[in-house]
Amino acid sequence: TPDAIARSAAIAACERSGQWRAALHLFAESIEGTLEPNLVTHNSLISACAKGKRWAFALETFVGIRRRGLEPDIISHNALISASERGNHWRLAIQTLEVALESGLQPDTITFNSTISACDKGSQWLQAIGLLREMQGHGVWPDSISYNASISACMRAGEWQAALALFEQVKVQELEPDTVTCTTTMSACEKGGQWERVLELFGELRGRGLPADVMTHNALLGACHQGQLWQQALLALQDMWQTGVGPKLTTYIKVIKACDRADQWEQTLQLLEEMSSDGLHKH
Repeated sequence: TPDAIARSAAIAACERSGQWRAALHLFAESIEGTLEPNLVTHNSLISACAKGKRWAFALETFVGIRRRGLEPDIISHNALISASERGNHWRLAIQTLEVALESGLQPDTITFNSTISACDKGSQWLQAIGLLREMQGHGVWPDSISYNASISACMRAGEWQAALALFEQVKVQELEPDTVTCTTTMSACEKGGQWERVLELFGELRGRGLPADVMTHNALLGACHQGQLWQQALLALQDMWQTGVGPKLTTYIKVIKACDRADQWEQTLQLLEEMSSDGLHKH
């Protein structure tokens, strides 16, 4: 009916603008009235709840699809996986993927990438790598987002060897590593005390003409601290200012640690003065 179409369009508009409360309200009005929500309406509400990090509402809406005699499609499952990822519920994301597969649905890149991202947030690196391999068995080819999320999961779990192996795999698959790929791998190696590998990765990032962000420099500075490379740490700090990447408090702390470890107390005092003049203070 025209009213049902209008209500569905309104919920979709709420989803696009991130108004999950308004979407829930409109959906509740549909159920209480004579307008029976269709699958598109359900999917829009699940997506709205995902954007609002309301995974429980998203799950309730997903379960309600079958209660109303409808059959969830891959969009329904993708929306719930996204809600699980944003709500830090990696188990629910994996379970939703499994339900989709058991239902005979064809997962796509979004399905797997969202599930891998959920595993990343949960530091479930083995699950992430497993999903990366499983993708190809379902005719879905991993992209840069797939690898970046898997490398991030390894980084969070302190598995620098696995992160480095995935980084090399990116190149074998003829995917171009981006700033996120390089930076996340650098961070994994820095956490593992592999400062020489961090320097190599930074060199590769520069060689590819990729921009370095704050996270990139922080990983580099952590490596400088580990390797007692105080001069390189100062050069990295200078590079940040020159390239317009504003150093943060954590950046200065890493440079100070590098100088302090090398007994460069004069440089340490100068950096503390710079922090004060730049308005960077510990609270």
